[in-house]
Amino acid sequence: MKRVVSHIHSFTMIETKGKTLTLQQLDAQGNVFDEIRMTK
Repeated sequence: MKRVVSHIHSFTMIETKGKTLTLQQLDAQGNVFDEIRMTK
């Protein structure tokens, strides 16, 4: 089940390494609370 987290101030970090793209959602303290990885 997908949900929207609107009560936490957050940042989106995008990183690429080789053929892997990683998107992470970080809270204000730097803790990852959501992550997606895609590999080609």
